[in-house]
Amino acid sequence: MAAPPVFSGENFEIWSVKMKSSLEASDLWDVVMSEIQPLQEDPTIAQIRNYNDEAMRRLKAKTCIYSVVSGIVFTRIMACETSKEAWDTLHEAFQGNERTRQM
Repeated sequence: MAAPPVFSGENFEIWSVKMKSSLEASDLWDVVMSEIQPLQEDPTIAQIRNYNDEAMRRLKAKTCIYSVVSGIVFTRIMACETSKEAWDTLHEAFQGNERTRQM
């Protein structure tokens, strides 16, 4: 499977479609688009295991996004805690309204 091209700040629409497809193929898109659910009180071993598996998938998704942006673009998302936050930040910065993009 080919990696999406490095996003340099241009042609966000094309890059985002390729990146979404890559994340879907890696079974990671769902974690990019969802918020993390806290672990319930007094969880079972299976719930802890599922939570840890989900946390690992979230880290993988964030790493995928971090690894395919240029250094300049990375500075915009490097403080993001989650892949969803990084994706939303990129979307707002590069596909937001005209006023947002100019800033």
